[in-house]
Amino acid sequence: MSRIIFVTGVSTSGKTTLHDTLKLPKMDVDDDGTPQAGALAWLAWRCEELLAEAHEVVSDHGKSAVVVTGIIWPHKVIESTYMQELPDDIEVEFVLLQVAKKDLRNRLKTRLGGTKPVGPFVDYNWGLQKRLYQQVAYQRNGFILPPTYTPEEVVEFLNWRAQDNA
Repeated sequence: MSRIIFVTGVSTSGKTTLHDTLKLPKMDVDDDGTPQAGALAWLAWRCEELLAEAHEVVSDHGKSAVVVTGIIWPHKVIESTYMQELPDDIEVEFVLLQVAKKDLRNRLKTRLGGTKPVGPFVDYNWGLQKRLYQQVAYQRNGFILPPTYTPEEVVEFLNWRAQDNA
């Protein structure tokens, strides 16, 4: 069984950190940035594209799993037409990386470098995390990692999910 594992989470939840430490093949939803206008239509298109690319990696290159990171809405992946074309031996999973509110605030302060008030960004991301939680928790193949997980524990979890017998 091969897996395409979509790892989602709000800003500063650790998605980019995975790219530095994870040894599995990986892709990023917003490698080239996210458009300001038409973001939802773009995301639907991007999910289609990433599913096709990930399918190629696990099928043609014999990899057991591919990790796709970004702010990903599971329903956008599931509703994509390409999802219906995946063979039965490829499992699609969703993992939410949670972040505690105080950590979110501190990390956003660091990321913004004091150039903007952090409050609106914290509120937006906190609300977004709640909506992502609902989406991932609803999925049969959805996993929610608590904010106490270290980057090493996240990598360990993803490596475990990538195994054929997970």
